[in-house]
This record gives sequence, C-alpha cells and structure tokens, in this order.
Amino acid sequence: MARMTSSGCVRALAVVAAAGGYALALPPFDHAALAWLTLLPLLLIVRTASPRRAFAWGALYGFTAAWMATWWLTQAVARYFAAGILPAALAMSAAYGLAVAATFGLFAAGAALVVARRGTLSRRLVTIPALWTAVEVLRARVLGQPWALLGYTQHAHIGLIQVAAVTGVYGVSFLVALGNVAIAEALVALREGRGGREAGAALAVPAALIGGIWLIGTARALAGPTGGFAAQAVAVVQTGVP
Repeated sequence: MARMTSSGCVRALAVVAAAGGYALALPPFDHAALAWLTLLPLLLIVRTASPRRAFAWGALYGFTAAWMATWWLTQAVARYFAAGILPAALAMSAAYGLAVAATFGLFAAGAALVVARRGTLSRRLVTIPALWTAVEVLRARVLGQPWALLGYTQHAHIGLIQVAAVTGVYGVSFLVALGNVAIAEALVALREGRGGREAGAALAVPAALIGGIWLIGTARALAGPTGGFAAQAVAVVQTGVP
C-alpha cells in the first residue's frame, strides 16, 4: 500500500507540474515550446490506468491548469459581484470543475480507452488528438468557456497558425496535441525496448505534417496581400478584469 501511495503521489506531482507547464505556455508567460510537452505526463499515466482513474487524472490536470492560467479571475469575479474573495474562489472552483476538469477528464478517459483497445499506432495518432480537439469544442462552444485553449499557446508562430483560417484555433490545438501524442508514443516505444525505428516511426509522420503546415503557412503569410507580413496594431479592453 505504501508503494502505491508513493507512486500515486509521484504521478499527482507530475500531473500538477505538467498543468503548470500548460499555464506557462499561455500569455503572459508565452513559453510556447512547453505546449508541445505539457500533455506528456498525462498521456503516459493514462496508458496504464482504467478509464475511471484516467478521468480523475485528467480532471486534476484540467482543474490545476485552469487555476494557474486564470488565477486573476477570482479577484475580477469578487469585484464584479461585490462579493468576498472566498465566495468568488468557490464559484470559480465550481466553474472550473464543470467546464475544465470534467472535459479534461473526458479526454483522459477517452485516451485510456483508445490505448486499451491496442489499435494501430496511426489510429492512436489520429484519435487521441481528435479527442482533445473535441473536448475543446465542447468546452468552448457548448459550455461557453473558450479561454486558454491549447492552440492559443502558438499565437506568436505566424506560419503555424495560418491553418486557423480554415479550422479556427481548434486546428492549431489538434497539431499541438498531435505533437504531444507522437512524443509520448516514441517514449513508450523506447521504454518497452522496441527500438529507435519504432520511436522514429511514431515521430516521422506527425513531424512531417506539422512541419509541412508550418512551412506552407509561412510561405502564404510572406506572400500576403502586400507581399509580406502585415502588422496591424490592435487593442482589446475587457472591463471588470484587474
């Protein structure tokens, strides 16, 4: 029992740290490279978890990431409703539990089911990022919480985000999730002693797809309506936010 508890603590710390990486990948920190790694601990943990336990790990990840990314929102809610910090924090916790923790939990449980079926590598590389994208659509379009989507982390990479002209931010999220899944598959292949060839196979097609989209997007941006990148100053003000 002690060993299980110790293992659970290590996994919980890994999930919380990864959630911190998610927050750091978003503005105002903008460590965008972390977005390509932030899902790794969760993806590796749910491979050996039941769907119910995977849901719990995903919920922990989502709840922690939400608080770390929008820690300032509690103060804004308290001011807007003329309430104390504690009621505002409780209200935000409930909102995060419904809109973020639950949807991240659904993703993790779905990923665990996909892995448990022992399908092909190509199926996992398509299905798991698609699951991530689906829960983002659910969170943003159905639950009305479009903040801090994974694709937003890449806002400074002009070439990559050109795909959003067709897919919206969800296409960018899919590509970033795909990168995470590919790295996770490569690490599992190496850990299980299946050799560098299988690890390379897990990385090759996703890297080619992401790199190709990035290059095409960069070329299109460079050849824009004025023959190059066009800069336009934009200001956005959201009231009630400290």
